[in-house]
Amino acid sequence: MPDGSPDLAFRGRNGHRNALFAELLVTTGMRLSEAGTLLPIELPAPGSAKSAPVELAPVVCKGGRGRTVRVPARVLCTISGYVDLERQNALVGHRPETDGEPQPEPASRPECQALRDGGGHRPARPAVSSVSPAAEQALQEALGRLGEGRPLRTDGALTVSGLALEAGVSRSTANRASSVLAALQTLRSTAESMPTTAKPASDERTARNEMELLRRAHGQRVAALEASIDTLAQHVQMLTLDNERLRRTVATYAGNVMPMKDAAP
Repeated sequence: MPDGSPDLAFRGRNGHRNALFAELLVTTGMRLSEAGTLLPIELPAPGSAKSAPVELAPVVCKGGRGRTVRVPARVLCTISGYVDLERQNALVGHRPETDGEPQPEPASRPECQALRDGGGHRPARPAVSSVSPAAEQALQEALGRLGEGRPLRTDGALTVSGLALEAGVSRSTANRASSVLAALQTLRSTAESMPTTAKPASDERTARNEMELLRRAHGQRVAALEASIDTLAQHVQMLTLDNERLRRTVATYAGNVMPMKDAAP
């Protein structure tokens, strides 16, 4: 948004889904027509094995010949997480139609209530400020770990990207969780207002002294190696000269060798 706040109505272009689809193609060697027809029910559940076989129907394979591909367990786990979290979030705000009549919109959306009451005007883009319960719980747990200083997947930075990575969801999903974002902002403000403990000067001097000792030891080792290389180069040169002298000696006496006659019986 112009004021720097996240646009909760932005739905993105399903970047997480597209990245997952590309990874499936690269890791399995499937063609677009093969991977694009897969259904979640056709994929095996992630197990202890490194990969699992997936049977492709002949009708979707090139030449009408079915084949078997192996999908890495890591990709299967990522797909399962997408189906459980991201796919549900992508459907937030959409309601199926029944007999051609759309179902009523939930009363929790104030812009819909304003239209029904005749007051106000419809905004240009209705905001979707909720996520699935599973994603909400994952974000809350990730925020708790970040606040306690025990992250599992990140370096502990209090950012939206770090929160999304810690929770295992996309950044667009984290941006739609308005309550979690507000809690994150509060936590970040609290952390910034806390005074930082200055590092003792003695520790800095000790670190600089240790660094200087390591630098000197490294320089001495490099000098010793260079001296060894010079010595070895001189030895190689001497051996080369000795070898050349021996070759000339052999060539000089080669014509003076007389063959021995066979002894008489």
